[in-house]
Amino acid sequence: DDIVKWNLVNKIDNQTIYNKKIKDSKIPVIKVVVVDSVTLDGMVQAIINVKDHTRLLKSSYLTKSILLNKHNNENIYKYEVYQYLNIPFIKNRFYIAYCILDLNIDRAKVNWRLSNDNKKHLDIINDNKNDIFIENGFGYWEIEYLSENFSKITYVIHMDPRGWVPNFIINLSSNFTIPETVVKMINEGKRLDKLD
Repeated sequence: DDIVKWNLVNKIDNQTIYNKKIKDSKIPVIKVVVVDSVTLDGMVQAIINVKDHTRLLKSSYLTKSILLNKHNNENIYKYEVYQYLNIPFIKNRFYIAYCILDLNIDRAKVNWRLSNDNKKHLDIINDNKNDIFIENGFGYWEIEYLSENFSKITYVIHMDPRGWVPNFIINLSSNFTIPETVVKMINEGKRLDKLD
């Protein structure tokens, strides 16, 4: 990750946004880094509690978020999630992501990649047969413990939405929707910290 040169896109308060172009894709990889007053545990709970993502991420056009299955052993937690995006001006999109949470005392990382098998969950996907199945995507959340109440959160995402997508939607996603997703997840982590 650090070997690759990231381009600085924007820095606002405690949030820094980077991107980089990758071969054979018009969509850049986006990286958002934030240092904020949220605990590692609160942040992990916000990320893995996928059923709450539709409530948190309305502005990301996420209208369905369903946990399909999960496996837990030691400090590795694997889960699969189905998410449906209802995007204005273009065909709706949906995807299935395989996620792996690796949890240590001072660091947590959730790696995810999109499934290219849309036959596996036909019961869910049937109602979306006219929509576009996104099968090229990967990324991760990384939460690093800095102190009792502070963490460094890094979110990296690359998702090729397939089909026709106007440039303004790609730019809006890169510069606004993705950074806002990170802020909303952090705010949810803080809310969960308060409940603790």
